[in-house]
Amino acid sequence: MDEKVSIVIPVYNGRATIRRCIESIMAQTYANKEIIVVDDGSEDNFTDEIKGYLGDILVIRQENRGAAIARNTGFEAATGKYIMYIDSDDYVSDNYVERLLDTLKENHAQFCLSAVVYCDGERKTEWKRQLPKRIKGKQAIISCFLRKKIGVSVWGAIYLKSFLMENKIRFTPGRKSEDTEYKFKCCLYAKRVAFCNEAFYMVVNTTNSICNSYSEKFLDLFLVMEEIEKCLVETGCMGKLLRQWRYFYLSNVLWLLEYGTRFYKESKGAFIYKVKRKMKMSFWKYPFNYTKGWKEKAKILMLRVHPYFYCCAYYFRTVKKMAAGNNE
Repeated sequence: MDEKVSIVIPVYNGRATIRRCIESIMAQTYANKEIIVVDDGSEDNFTDEIKGYLGDILVIRQENRGAAIARNTGFEAATGKYIMYIDSDDYVSDNYVERLLDTLKENHAQFCLSAVVYCDGERKTEWKRQLPKRIKGKQAIISCFLRKKIGVSVWGAIYLKSFLMENKIRFTPGRKSEDTEYKFKCCLYAKRVAFCNEAFYMVVNTTNSICNSYSEKFLDLFLVMEEIEKCLVETGCMGKLLRQWRYFYLSNVLWLLEYGTRFYKESKGAFIYKVKRKMKMSFWKYPFNYTKGWKEKAKILMLRVHPYFYCCAYYFRTVKKMAAGNNE
């Protein structure tokens, strides 16, 4: 008999999109699955949209406590051997579960990723990972994560539940960017990661998505990066992966600056000041601890003038080197 796959869907006010999401899961070619919907204190009675499916779905209701706790709640309730996370805005192709599970088993991996399609209105952009079908070894896996070859989101993947339990991998409650921390821990402990380079998962940009809203809580990303840095140092990986770490850190700061200055309710200057303070508190110790030579230290001091210009210059120079093949 096929082994059960548990699919966890955290929902907050998902009335507009939940039907499409559930219908895409119900249409899967893989039969042995359970669907766990965690209602994170919704106010829009979204279950009215999926009344016809409620007999086949476990719905868990809780107070509004955020996506991290909602996913943890779904995980604890799951009875399957494998775990998948799907956002209620998104939907999947009908062979999504079957193809990812087959690829995971073939490669004896702890988790398996698929390519995705980003949907913004009528425009659809397919993003495929330029990676082999399987990656082995801690350093190789972490390097792919830091270079963002392995995406930081938890959707678009299937995980072996026993692997998550053995390594106590859970989402940190109350923290934004919890996906990034979770995915890093998966990469840190995995012996093998598999890739199915077909686009089965559709990421839908809605008015409630991260691209159209911003909260100061997204500065929690600095806390996540501190945790990642600590793990890299403790495991002895920092020396070998220093360039990849710089790329990862600075690309995330650029992301914060781009979306923060676009959507932050206060002035852009106020937001940039907050970023500079966070960089001093977390990243400030990093360059001087791991950088050799006065030239490198002088470049770091550019952050005191304006973090955006420094990050742009260093980020794109790093990208150029990686494109030339200097990414080991």
